[in-house]
Amino acid sequence: MYYLLQIDSLRNATQAVAGEQISMLGLLQKGGWIMYPLYLLFIVAVFVFVERLLAIRKASRIEPNFMKIIR
Repeated sequence: MYYLLQIDSLRNATQAVAGEQISMLGLLQKGGWIMYPLYLLFIVAVFVFVERLLAIRKASRIEPNFMKIIR
């Protein structure tokens, strides 16, 4: 008896999966007005990440004439 219930739910699940496909852009558009501050925060986070990456890379470079400069 329980086996038949599982078969029926499996068929319903496969039909639901084969239904509507939502793209990532469509999902973001359906998010409504709250997505706009999230877009802005994402752009700011990417900018800060890249800026810090470049600053750390520049600071970690060792100048070969450093000891000669400070004397």
